[in-house]
Amino acid sequence: MESHTIVYLDQNYLSNLAKARYCRTRDENQAKFWCQFFEDLQNAVFSDLIRIPMSEFHEIETLDIDIQGAIKDTLTQLSVGFQFRDSHSILEHQIIDAITQFEANQ
Repeated sequence: MESHTIVYLDQNYLSNLAKARYCRTRDENQAKFWCQFFEDLQNAVFSDLIRIPMSEFHEIETLDIDIQGAIKDTLTQLSVGFQFRDSHSILEHQIIDAITQFEANQ
């Protein structure tokens, strides 16, 4: 299995990317910067250099309802389906691992 560099975009980056891509940034220089950054990220993803995962926390942390759709669209394009497991699933796996280790040590 080939390893990839994982780039997790925090909410601030996602918001700025989405605002620039959907003309919600008033500063033209900022908009150009973020649009170029999006293109650079997308090129790196398509060149198979990085992976950008989606996470349930992206949706939870989106406080600006007006750009929720833009953020989701931006992240969908960059993640190309790659996503982290949801927190419930992670907790479930941790419990199973703990039980398995406990039983193995008995």
